[in-house]
Amino acid sequence: MGLFNRKKKNEEPQVSEKTSSLLEKLQDVSPIFTDHESDIRFQEEYEAQQRELAANKLREGLKKTRDGIADKVQQLLNSFTKIDEDFFEELEETLILSDIGAETSAEICDKLRAEVKKTGTTEPSDVKKMLKDIISEILSGGNELNLSTKPSVIMVIGVNGAGKTTTIGKMAANFKNAGKKVIVAAADTFRAAAIDQLNVWTERAGVDIIKHSEGADPAAVVFDALSAAKARGADIVLCDTAGRLHNKKNLMEELKKIARVITRECPEASVETLLVLG
Repeated sequence: MGLFNRKKKNEEPQVSEKTSSLLEKLQDVSPIFTDHESDIRFQEEYEAQQRELAANKLREGLKKTRDGIADKVQQLLNSFTKIDEDFFEELEETLILSDIGAETSAEICDKLRAEVKKTGTTEPSDVKKMLKDIISEILSGGNELNLSTKPSVIMVIGVNGAGKTTTIGKMAANFKNAGKKVIVAAADTFRAAAIDQLNVWTERAGVDIIKHSEGADPAAVVFDALSAAKARGADIVLCDTAGRLHNKKNLMEELKKIARVITRECPEASVETLLVLG
């Protein structure tokens, strides 16, 4: 029995000098995130990566759509030997079936009719460039924001991870640098850390933020932001919103409620809605 030395129950475990030295060094190591802004920065980097992935997917999808429309239009041009009303009817139907939209398709065909009449073009193959120019003109028009009132309201919407909060932060900084007085409404009260993230952006931009606690009514946040804008003489109110898809009825009703608050509190205000795609 004397060959074995039993450790007493209350005896403290022995720590080697090497282990003790390592523990001392570990105590001196600072944590990776030393402040709240570091957490926000990590969140922003993650969202930027997600946006890049979404953008690549969107570009690929748009390329397929573009190629599909071009093929359908080319087939139509090849199937006609003259430009008549049947040609325009077929063209409009082709554009609608390509998800261009009924109103836009009709506008394209009306402009093409006028251009064909003006130039005297009779060959379907000759209208391809005209059609391309008309579509390019429509796509390039109407990009200026109407910010003619004081305050003007910009409501930013989109799905989760599209970059709404980051976009608002950058817009706030640009407007501030242009001499505008800006108030930001932190109306994304659903996503964790959304309010904190927007708070960091507004501090960087040097603009005011109106915020409630997480889970609060977004429309109430917008109401307070509009009241503050009128009291402080702000030029622009930027409204952040929670990410949502169009098929989520409750969330879409939430947007309608925000819109009603804006209309009621600032009936004369210019209101712009920006959809962030990522």
